[in-house]
Amino acid sequence: MVLKQIPHEPGAVLHEDYDICLERILSTRPDCSSIPDGPGPFITGRDIPQYWSRKDGDTLYIFFPNPKSGKPGFPLNYGQSFNTKTFKTDVTVNFEEESYDLKFLFKPYQSLLYKLQNGMAEQIDIEFIPSTPTTRERPENYEAPWLVK
Repeated sequence: MVLKQIPHEPGAVLHEDYDICLERILSTRPDCSSIPDGPGPFITGRDIPQYWSRKDGDTLYIFFPNPKSGKPGFPLNYGQSFNTKTFKTDVTVNFEEESYDLKFLFKPYQSLLYKLQNGMAEQIDIEFIPSTPTTRERPENYEAPWLVK
């Protein structure tokens, strides 16, 4: 954690113990006014997809959902998940003083799971091939019943 200056308490509701909490935070590190040397960002790259990670002993598992799954539109439409495109990107994961270069190939509907351990990256097969979604267009003059008139 880096604090370039002492922060004022945010928000409209002030707390009596704010200064005590701030002192506790400041006392956890001898110098928290500059960025410490370290391994760098956890994940670097261009077009980094969302991810969830879990450490189990000296092993790190990282799940990358298909990029299309992160932005469902509203209102929801029939067949909204329909996808025929493949998404490619490369990232570097820094974990336990090791760097792992991962090349992602997201096929339609597919997500990725990696196991990182002792300098080795292993892609775990989680392939699931759903049936192709059916699509249905809304009528041209369709009025959504939830809209306020």
